[in-house]
Amino acid sequence: RAAAGGAATGASRRVRGQVSDPFPGVTVEALDSAGKPLTRCATDDAGHFDCPVPTTTIRLRTGWLGNGNLQAGEAGQAGVGPALELADGSEAAELTLLPPAVARLRVKVRNNSGAAIPFRLSARPDGGDHDLERSFAYADGDATFQLPPGKWQLWLHHGPRYGEHQIVRTLTPGDNATLAVDLLQAVDRSGWIAADFHVHAEQSTDSAVANTRRLTGALAEDLQYVVATDHDFVTDYRPWLKAAGLEGKLVVAAGVEVSTIRFGHFNVWPVTVKPEVSGNGAPAWLGLQAEALLDLLRDDQPGRVIQCNHPRFNSASYLDKIAFDATSTPTSLLRMDAMEAVNGIGHGDTAEVLGDWMGLLQRGVRIVVTGTSDCHGLSSPIGNPRTLIWLGKERAQSGVFSAAEADAALRAGRAIATGGPLLEVWLAEGGANEARIGGVLSGAKGKVMVHTRIQAPDWLALGRLKVYGNAQLLLDVDLSSLPVSAGKRSETFDAVALAGAATAADAWFVAVHEPGPASSPGATRPSWAVTNPVFYDGDGDGNWRGWAPPTLPGDKP
Repeated sequence: RAAAGGAATGASRRVRGQVSDPFPGVTVEALDSAGKPLTRCATDDAGHFDCPVPTTTIRLRTGWLGNGNLQAGEAGQAGVGPALELADGSEAAELTLLPPAVARLRVKVRNNSGAAIPFRLSARPDGGDHDLERSFAYADGDATFQLPPGKWQLWLHHGPRYGEHQIVRTLTPGDNATLAVDLLQAVDRSGWIAADFHVHAEQSTDSAVANTRRLTGALAEDLQYVVATDHDFVTDYRPWLKAAGLEGKLVVAAGVEVSTIRFGHFNVWPVTVKPEVSGNGAPAWLGLQAEALLDLLRDDQPGRVIQCNHPRFNSASYLDKIAFDATSTPTSLLRMDAMEAVNGIGHGDTAEVLGDWMGLLQRGVRIVVTGTSDCHGLSSPIGNPRTLIWLGKERAQSGVFSAAEADAALRAGRAIATGGPLLEVWLAEGGANEARIGGVLSGAKGKVMVHTRIQAPDWLALGRLKVYGNAQLLLDVDLSSLPVSAGKRSETFDAVALAGAATAADAWFVAVHEPGPASSPGATRPSWAVTNPVFYDGDGDGNWRGWAPPTLPGDKP
């Protein structure tokens, strides 16, 4: 019940009371005669509220905000309760404010062995407005969510290594339903870890997502390595990992997105947090020319990664800013380790970026391509797209490897940029002499074959597979009708790369998956996939145009 004082004091009056049967996130809204919200009042844990409202208020209604996981404090998930007239005049009126209708859904998710696993739940009104779709992430296999009553399409995901579960469920007011699901691993990703090198959260001015929510989302999406890259602010996720009880479950690195005005955006990591410096120690880029900017970003730290972000994306495009030409741009302007080929926001530019990148490979300039989510809001999940890094079967488990090891493997080119599929390419001469992504095949004398394998869960629609050798198209296959077996689509393709005696020219080979149509809320971005090159040593000097792969921990890729 709420007592509303009718006498106006200035431009407002106060309403006080209690919402019956409150739950976390319940609010009280004041509405005008057109039903437009004027202000919102918070309630305490017991449902009490006490707040000023404009004198033009004629109705009060209850509502709820929160992350849908029975936690208040985050907008984005909202439900509306009944509205009641607010008495006019100077006399007090007694109002009964009922809580908004809500249904609770407990979700339990297990893997092949019956162990609880993190997950993402996508919920969309059945036959309703897709703009009302909600997405929740949880770091454990047992969580309770709240939704407005109604008929919902529900999807459960744990990244593109696993199958999905889809169901239509009707939830009634006051419902306390349970959904138990097994999400089975379909894709064999042995030896690879999943990483995201472009992540925004609460320290970015254009993101309101709490750091702990990003970390929870990373586990829900089956990531093992995450780099914090807030705009011009160095963030170290380790304190939030500890606060959330997630230590040992995720490897993180402190980084920053250097968001220049003149020369696009770059991500840099690892970066030391310096609380006494503006931006927590972010590089001071203002006024620098491109070469001086790259010097600043490197900072004489050979283990640091410099990634050129969305290189063809509007005003944040570095390649446009430097009038890039693959054949003539000075290499002094190309001293980055990595370049985003598949970006969650700029994915419409992927084809152009791939053309730029292959032009550089033809010239002998080697830059590693990555896939990143560039996630900002709750509606853009972390890890979509992502980068897969080869560490070897003994080390590719969360907590076993270090960020430095993953960075070294990335700089060595042992990586795949992907919006979902696991795409691999390798060269082989007979059964013994072979090289995989990031490696160099040397000493070949006979016929060299290029092998390509693609794996994807059955919920991910496929498009076309293309294999290139020295920018020439060697293979072009339509994958849209690839059959499903054991919950996935999987196929290996072979093509002759080089025949007969070794040629005198070094060569490079990459595989590209061009996306098919989106088929599930799990596929939040187009399913591009791009391998980094596998190289061929044609002149017998043991390297590719002066570059030889380093020796790293883990199995040979």
